[in-house]
Amino acid sequence: MTSNELDQLLAHDFGLVKDPREWGSGQTYFFERVQWNPSESTRVVRVLRDASGNVMSMQLCLSSDNNNSVLMHSPFEKDAVRKAVAGEIAALRKWKELKQ
Repeated sequence: MTSNELDQLLAHDFGLVKDPREWGSGQTYFFERVQWNPSESTRVVRVLRDASGNVMSMQLCLSSDNNNSVLMHSPFEKDAVRKAVAGEIAALRKWKELKQ
């Protein structure tokens, strides 16, 4: 997947929100709204690009909140990315339900 295809999948297909303040080689995608506060974090995915703008890896943020980085490395297959992101969103929803 290209960087544009990945962005299309994350931002449009899944409806994730990009942090507009980020720039450079990384972009973080959030569920519903940008919330960085650790106790309320809505982070789902962080995409890391090389100097040419090509996607190098994708960190699954919810799975990585326990300091165990869960990375997917390129090349990305659409079905694998779709499954991983759907799993992160489902885990985030479950975590939010348990907090209520």
